Amino acid sequence: MRRLVRIGVLVLAITVALVTALQAPASARSRKRHHKRHHHPPSTVEVADTASLSSDGRTADVVLQVRCGGFDPTNIRVTVQQNAIDGTGNSGSNYKCSAQVQRLVVPVTAASGAFHPGTAVVSIRATFRSTSATKDVNSSRGIQLT
Repeated sequence: MRRLVRIGVLVLAITVALVTALQAPASARSRKRHHKRHHHPPSTVEVADTASLSSDGRTADVVLQVRCGGFDPTNIRVTVQQNAIDGTGNSGSNYKCSAQVQRLVVPVTAASGAFHPGTAVVSIRATFRSTSATKDVNSSRGIQLT
């Protein structure tokens, strides 16, 4: 019986010693740090459903919805094609990239002739860059010129 008590006391002493050794004061405990990855919100450039024509039809004001948080502003090339008439415009980079959607109007002038009210195809092309990533945005869709 005495031997059993000694073993019990020894096990208890070892357990207390281990728990004490493993438990450091709160200020000395290391915490798991969550490493934040530099995650960029999705960069998108979307074309509005309609573009306004100038009174002579030579220019179509194409409206873009741009979101490019974490990237630098870049030129967005916009092409409008309607039957045999086409034209190209550039956004320039005088806007701010943010996680919020912003409206950007790009005037596209017909290379020759004039656009007319009706359906046209708009194509966009852009490459957004940051210190750690590159994002290409290319798309085409039909819109209404009004």
